[in-house]
Amino acid sequence: MIAAYVIFGSVVAFILYHGTAEDPKFLPNLQTTVFSMFVLMTTSNYPDIMIPYYKQNRSAFIFFGGFMAIGLYLLLNLLLAVFYQHYKHKLTKSNK
Repeated sequence: MIAAYVIFGSVVAFILYHGTAEDPKFLPNLQTTVFSMFVLMTTSNYPDIMIPYYKQNRSAFIFFGGFMAIGLYLLLNLLLAVFYQHYKHKLTKSNK
C-alpha cells in the first residue's frame, strides 16, 4: 500500500512539475521521480527535493506537505500498528 502511494505521488509530481526550471535535477523521468518521492517519504533528505520547487512556487508546499502528512502520519503509522499487532500476537502465542 505504501509503495502504491509513493508511485501515485510520483506520477502526480511528475505531471505537476515536469518541464519546470528545477525539472532536470530531481524529476527528469518517472524512475528518478519515484526515487525522489521515496526519499521525500523517508524524510532523509527532503529539503533537497522540496525547497527548489517551493522557491519557484510557494503553492508547491500544498502538494509536498500533503504528501508527507498522509504518508508519514497515516500510512506509516498504520504499518507500524500492523507490525505491532503481529508481534503482540506471536508473543502471546509463544508464552502459552
